[in-house]
Amino acid sequence: RQAAYYTCYRMGPLAAEHMDRLISMVNGSDGVRLPELTMAIGAIGMANSSVLPNLIDFLERANYSEEGWKALIKFGPKAAPAVPLIARFLREHAKLHLLNPKCFVLMLRALESIGPPAQEAIPELQALQKIKEWPIHWNPRDEPNEVRAARMVSYTKGIAAALASVSGQKLEDKPQDASIDAKAQEIESGKSKPKLKVLPRSSPASEGQEKTGRSPG
Repeated sequence: RQAAYYTCYRMGPLAAEHMDRLISMVNGSDGVRLPELTMAIGAIGMANSSVLPNLIDFLERANYSEEGWKALIKFGPKAAPAVPLIARFLREHAKLHLLNPKCFVLMLRALESIGPPAQEAIPELQALQKIKEWPIHWNPRDEPNEVRAARMVSYTKGIAAALASVSGQKLEDKPQDASIDAKAQEIESGKSKPKLKVLPRSSPASEGQEKTGRSPG
């Protein structure tokens, strides 16, 4: 089945006739075990009216599915019915200790792709802007300080881009579509350096960390 899902992914809209079958499978174990399934759904697009409701149901059960969120992003403003779910995730995980960091970034990108129809999520985005310390497991202690700093910059920029988009504004310094891991790898290899001045200043302790480049732990 994995090969069949991947074939549908490669075919894109040409595989629309198989969408009903794909939707029926996403509600089973394949949706979680085989990312090629949600990749195919995203590549084919909204072939019928049952696609989005089923994808939303799937993401409610598996909010850790990176490919599921990527599929939603491809739907753009048409994915507006998913906004209450995304807002609830961001609200319930205000401390973000239970949320996959990559999926968090993808949720932000989903709101950005939806745009003004996602205004319902503005309070959640504004609350995220006030976070001063990100969960430590999002920035493992064994990572170089520069990589951890780059990740925090990516979170900050992602929130700003989503908020600007849903508010109907343009953001000049938009985050790259590349994953935060790709950005981290650039820094780790010495190809680029994080702009630490973009990081929010939270406390004297965090200011000292910014100057010394040392983590509190």
